[in-house]
Amino acid sequence: MGSLVLKAEKRSETGKNINRRLRASGMIPAVVYSHGVGESISVCQKEFTGLFKGHISESVILTLMIDGKEQDAYIKDYQKHPVTDQMIHLDFFKVTDGEKIHTFVALEFVGSPAGVKKGGVFEPIEREIEVEVLPRDLLEKIVVDVTKLEIGESVHISDLKVPDSMSFKQDASHSLAHVVTLRTSDDEEPEEESEVIADAE
Repeated sequence: MGSLVLKAEKRSETGKNINRRLRASGMIPAVVYSHGVGESISVCQKEFTGLFKGHISESVILTLMIDGKEQDAYIKDYQKHPVTDQMIHLDFFKVTDGEKIHTFVALEFVGSPAGVKKGGVFEPIEREIEVEVLPRDLLEKIVVDVTKLEIGESVHISDLKVPDSMSFKQDASHSLAHVVTLRTSDDEEPEEESEVIADAE
């Protein structure tokens, strides 16, 4: 199923010292989970970085080749070194055909809102959204056309065009982005002036 293929090796030894040695040899310690049961593996740092090119996506299904056996999975969580930004640990979650997965999908807003052309400001509220979806319907990103948004209008979860199997953890009326009026310093002056008059009285 996964268009990306990543080789992995099972590992029986775990612990901080083992993980340090793995990283020093160019490997990333990792775990593959399925219904609460985890299997310890390791993957090649260089190969992993080459596949994702520095951008880790939690909404891409890949095929793990664990000691020659294929297993579809997606990245559930990851850890990076705070200084070097190098990947230091990965959590994968096994994909079972016909069983929904729970993950986050990025939102990509496209188009120039009509309200912006009239002096408004476009403000994204969410950059990604939590979903449950069948593996075959998982999207790497959800494209949201905001061209028609006027000042004071919002785009909501209910406006998204997604596969039928995809459901959202938040309410359908939840706002994802809106166009608001641009506030200027002149807008604030009357309020400040009224406060000065009130103090004088």
